[in-house]
Amino acid sequence: MTSEESDVSQGLISTTSPIGRALLGSRSATVATVVTPNGKRELEVLKLTTIHDVLEEGIAGEDGVAG
Repeated sequence: MTSEESDVSQGLISTTSPIGRALLGSRSATVATVVTPNGKRELEVLKLTTIHDVLEEGIAGEDGVAG
């Protein structure tokens, strides 16, 4: 997601932000270390959804099968 499309209040984080860069390659139920201007912070990843996940869910039919 680009910085223009990001909206933190809705959980939409740009991959170019410090948090977005730290989360790249992360999985749910892990801890990501983010380096911010205020120092290092550890964030627990509760749920991580990519745009690919959202698109796949939108394509899936009522039976949950894509296509």
